[in-house]
Amino acid sequence: MKKYFIIVLVILSIILSDICTAQYKLLKLSPEIRDTIDLVERNYYNLYPDIKEFHYAMIYFCDDSVTISKIYYINENRVLVDTVINHSENYEVNLIASIRQINLSRIENFESGSKITITKLDGNIIVGKLLSVKDSSFIICPDTISEPSTLSLLKNYMKLNTNEVNSVFIENDFSNRIQPEADYGALLGLIPGIIIGVNSVDEGFFSMSESEVKVWAGIAGAGYGALIGGLIGMVVGLIISPAEETVEINSASDLERLKEFVVQ
Repeated sequence: MKKYFIIVLVILSIILSDICTAQYKLLKLSPEIRDTIDLVERNYYNLYPDIKEFHYAMIYFCDDSVTISKIYYINENRVLVDTVINHSENYEVNLIASIRQINLSRIENFESGSKITITKLDGNIIVGKLLSVKDSSFIICPDTISEPSTLSLLKNYMKLNTNEVNSVFIENDFSNRIQPEADYGALLGLIPGIIIGVNSVDEGFFSMSESEVKVWAGIAGAGYGALIGGLIGMVVGLIISPAEETVEINSASDLERLKEFVVQ
């Protein structure tokens, strides 16, 4: 009798849960995720990290700004069960914005990032582009993708825990080594170039008014100053930025070093 009573309670709870869920609308986080978050997407966006044996999840929202996540996972008895998490107000707006930013930054990291070679503790070697670095893991993707997009990165990424990685070899490409310093040098050379150009011209040499001469001289000086500053910055970048670097993953500071190579 007790067995049947428990079965009835379980059935009633499922029915009540479905009735409550029916009052909400399914939230579509992005064109790639749509309305169901699978394991691949959960790991890529680091959603619900505390849920073990995650299977899939759906997010529901109501007009009164109430948002819930219904998460399905495998329990200790190897049975698929679900749990519900209530979220704070505007959770869905912040989550959609966060996912959009993650998508943009990871495409940028793939397109501009350096090639890395990861040596795992078991001796296996993985080559790709570094997309993201978190507290205890990082995400890479094969550099063979010709047209990077959120969908292609989702289909091909690999997430590695730091406790399975020995070292990361970073091959800095030419543009990454010189671009920041060249930009900074050009900016520094811009203003002195204008000042020198304006104050070193002979106004009587041109058939223009004094103000026009100074304007054109300032423009020419700015151009020369930016060019010289940029060239100096390029040289400095080549000197101070190594062509390659190896980071051994032994501590949190090593992960912080890796974060310098990606847009978070």
